[in-house]
Amino acid sequence: MKKRLLGMTLVLTIIFTLFSGINVIGSSVTKGFGLVTKYDDMEGYDVGAKFTWSKPNSVYDFHSYGNYSKIPVASDEVAYSGNKSVKFSQRCDRQSSFKMINLFEPTMENVGTTYDISFKVYADKNAGVYKNSGKSVDECVPFTDEELKKSEGTFINLVLAGPDGDNYKYRSGYGNPHASTFVKWNEWTEISTQFTFQEKFVDDGNTGNLKNPAVNAIRVYQSTIDYSLNEGLCDTFYIDDVVVSKTGAVVSATSSNLENTNINIHTDFYKPKSEYKAKSIACEYLDGRLINIKSGNVYTVNTTAHVYPLRSSFSMTKKYKESDVVVYVMSSDYANPICRPRKVSLLPQSVVQERLDNIEGYAEEVIKASTATYKDAIEGQPVIDGNKYYRSTDASYTQSSDPGNTRFNDRLVVRKSCDSYVKFSVPDNTDKVAYAYLRMYTRKISNEHVPGTIEVYETGNDWEESKLTHNNAPKLGKKIAELYVDNYNVPYYFDITDYINEVLPQGKTEYTFALSAEGKTYM
Repeated sequence: MKKRLLGMTLVLTIIFTLFSGINVIGSSVTKGFGLVTKYDDMEGYDVGAKFTWSKPNSVYDFHSYGNYSKIPVASDEVAYSGNKSVKFSQRCDRQSSFKMINLFEPTMENVGTTYDISFKVYADKNAGVYKNSGKSVDECVPFTDEELKKSEGTFINLVLAGPDGDNYKYRSGYGNPHASTFVKWNEWTEISTQFTFQEKFVDDGNTGNLKNPAVNAIRVYQSTIDYSLNEGLCDTFYIDDVVVSKTGAVVSATSSNLENTNINIHTDFYKPKSEYKAKSIACEYLDGRLINIKSGNVYTVNTTAHVYPLRSSFSMTKKYKESDVVVYVMSSDYANPICRPRKVSLLPQSVVQERLDNIEGYAEEVIKASTATYKDAIEGQPVIDGNKYYRSTDASYTQSSDPGNTRFNDRLVVRKSCDSYVKFSVPDNTDKVAYAYLRMYTRKISNEHVPGTIEVYETGNDWEESKLTHNNAPKLGKKIAELYVDNYNVPYYFDITDYINEVLPQGKTEYTFALSAEGKTYM
């Protein structure tokens, strides 16, 4: 017993010694991290020099993609580290993008490698913020002084892309936008994404028009903004400290309270080449001083799981609202980092509140368009504050052609061969509801997307998302609702009012809904 206690004391001492001197994730940490494959702090470029496309794979390339902006230049006006950054200005369209190519090599030897791609961005509020897009900044309507004063920042996102050239199939972008990040005005913010390189993205040498499937780049732009107070089009942003590293995991966080002090730390592990054990450690810093530390359980990362990434989570309560939390993911001997340190970044509550305030107008439009049979009369403006909203506790889908395996990942699939299951915990008691909806947000899976009727069924609650298969899935009960789904990147509301009122007297606290389709429907 004495030996075990001594061992625990030594481990704690080592952790504090390792991390107590780190107060920010800066260039010193980045450059010293062993898995970094490429790093560029912009110090090697002449100020005022234009970035243009060139082909060497050994260096980065930075340039604008498409129209609607000036050509990016090296600048010393503002920098995250050193004295220089890239300035991207006079952007008059949310599709105006800054492209970085040659981030990794699209070759067979890199198939299966997961890359963490990150950079620092600085959105310049003083250069202008617009409420629309135009063919030039002269056609853009700027925020008023009052709107600028209220606006705290905007969202910037990115998409994976291929090299430039007519022969590259994904030169303009691959898949849906990744990493939509809220960037506070005039503050450096890290944006990152992870990408597991697959064989289908290998450069095959094809020179036919839009035939070569190579992917080795990203585009940074604002394609997801709606031009509202905290989603304005920024005229100018700066890029600095671009880092590409091979990674075994990525860290994210969510908040469970309004002050963002109760946070849930999530570590998503990627499939390894050999089994190892890992642990995530969250360190809270105030003015560069370590004041709090919390770690998750040891997690075994193995090669036998069929679906990756796999998530391990734990919770932490911050001691101070204004402090910073940095998460380190280490091998279980606390010696080898699995990924680069990640500073926790959460949406400011004011931005969350703005989105909640917009729900009332949005819900009014939904109610007008709905065919629901309401149990209580609703006149004039709907009362939104009285509603209850629940997020799913489990979500997964099954595939009849792969009946023994789980399909748990970041999306649900509904088609003839795939049923999706969504579970909710509803502890609140009530005798009756005026209306109830199952809200599903649609995404385009691929070019095979086919509109059609989606049906919702009741089913059992005895399942877990990480273990659900076609073989052990609960059987479908009676049909509750159906909708014709013909678009993507929009929410659909399935009316489940009658079903909820029917089962409320049973005292149910858990509900599972299964989504199914026939024919060629694919969503």
